[in-house]
Amino acid sequence: MTRRRRIELIWKGAKRNKGLVAVLVVGLVLFVAILSFFHALWVRQNSATVSVREDAQWATYQTDREVGRLTEALILLRSGDPTMTLAEVSQRFDILYSRHEVMEDADFAAKFRDDPELRRLEKAIGDTLHGVLPLFDRLAKQDAASREDLDTALTMARRLRKLTESLMVTADHLQTELDRKSTRLNSSHRCISYAVFCLKKK
Repeated sequence: MTRRRRIELIWKGAKRNKGLVAVLVVGLVLFVAILSFFHALWVRQNSATVSVREDAQWATYQTDREVGRLTEALILLRSGDPTMTLAEVSQRFDILYSRHEVMEDADFAAKFRDDPELRRLEKAIGDTLHGVLPLFDRLAKQDAASREDLDTALTMARRLRKLTESLMVTADHLQTELDRKSTRLNSSHRCISYAVFCLKKK
């Protein structure tokens, strides 16, 4: 049987079963509409997720910056620099502590799919800050700090700096990986969108 003959037989069968053809067309149109709807939902959700992750990543930069400022303030105070005061050092710690509280309240690691390394780093930063909180509370009530207290605070600040740097590197790496996956999904969705467009044109 030739190809032309097969096409003729299919066409004749379609003419005899107009109801079946109509049902198939309606089903195809519904399928295309549902596919378009879920594609639009996915694009919107993905855009919102990326925005939230970028905000969370920015929070890591701010936290690391505040740790750096606290470390510099402690070094100046410890060296006897007259431009640095104990009150300013306490203020630097308060800003850092509030930055970390924002990260904790926002459940930072969840924005990156609960990565275990981010969870570990976030917990280590929190434990270090909570551990040194009594020292800074005591310093805030004093006019001067002992050399020993400043050494303890500086050791803590340097430990925190290593943790926040690791947090930034890990968050950057995860963001890159998630962006790469998102790009691949976007490519697949573009193919689907084009297929949907072609079906609608028909």
